[in-house]
Amino acid sequence: MKELTTCTIHQTSWNSNLNNQINKYSPDVLIVTWRPEEKDLAQSITRLMADYPFLPVLVISQSFTPNQVAKLFHQGISDIILASQPSQLLPVISEAVKVAKDEQKKQENHDRLIEKTRWNDTLLHSLFLLIDRFSYNQDPLTAVHQRQVATLARSIARKMGLPEEPVYWSGLVHDIGKLSLPGEICSKTTILTMEERKIVETHCALGYEILEGINFPWPLAEIVLQHHERLDGSGYPRGLKGESILLEARVLAVADVVQAMSSTRPHRPSLGLKAALRYISQQEREKFDPKVVEACLKIFQGHY
Repeated sequence: MKELTTCTIHQTSWNSNLNNQINKYSPDVLIVTWRPEEKDLAQSITRLMADYPFLPVLVISQSFTPNQVAKLFHQGISDIILASQPSQLLPVISEAVKVAKDEQKKQENHDRLIEKTRWNDTLLHSLFLLIDRFSYNQDPLTAVHQRQVATLARSIARKMGLPEEPVYWSGLVHDIGKLSLPGEICSKTTILTMEERKIVETHCALGYEILEGINFPWPLAEIVLQHHERLDGSGYPRGLKGESILLEARVLAVADVVQAMSSTRPHRPSLGLKAALRYISQQEREKFDPKVVEACLKIFQGHY
């Protein structure tokens, strides 16, 4: 390490509005001279370091007791120097300045990362809001269904102690593939034919194709693709079983079924919440994850 060889010294005192002096000169290091007859400077130093967290503070004195040394380092000072050993001064100052600058650089990098993350979150939320508004303009019924599924899925995840954002955002777009289907099928007021059901079932793959390749923080495209899979392999589009299905997709599956059954659909009236909860209870372990079902039932406990 290259040691400091020259420096400019500005002398001041605690009583001369030290903060103004620091702001005026922007020193690289502050050296506090501590005379044995002076009272403990702990409070003054603590305030100083709170105001200037990246300003290294060195304390120099004729002598230090072990208790004083412990207290000073506990306050976070950079180093202590004995006045009887002046040769220590320049190397210690150089090291203190280097460490302080490194710490400040780390903090600045951290702050930039936090700001970038905050900006990315805002951008992500705006993207989903845009998708939601577009979906509502194209198909209000599906958009409302997605919002309600997203909200229930988030509540289930919260009950299970899981991250909420992956299931919420995937819930908000889980039926986005239906926007690519013929409107007369999605809004049909009579029972769908077998051929029409097969067309509707393509919405998972269509949603996957829309979302695939977008750099989300979570596997949203895959969650959307899997939200109609069932534990026993009876679901679609790939007939996945058990643990092969993402946990987020298992959460979404339960939320989707409960919301769909308890809501009015174009081809039928609402079957009621009680019937929806009875259905997932009967089908747990066979079609739905028991832990997800348990969490969902707890949410509605006492409300049906």
